Amino acid sequence: MGIKRVDGFEFRTLVADHPPYHVHVSYNGKELGRFDIEHQRPMDTKLIINRKLRTALKKGGYLK
Repeated sequence: MGIKRVDGFEFRTLVADHPPYHVHVSYNGKELGRFDIEHQRPMDTKLIINRKLRTALKKGGYLK
């Protein structure tokens, strides 16, 4: 399991997780949803990509 913290967001990757390659996104200890790195889109409807999250995903290297 890998954890990266950027601008208050926590991005977790799990070694034996199912495809597509994705990160679990949390903020202040609350799970927001999953972001699909391969297809560059949220996997869950509850994950809303706002400006703050978009910036954190770019800084973390998950968003192109």
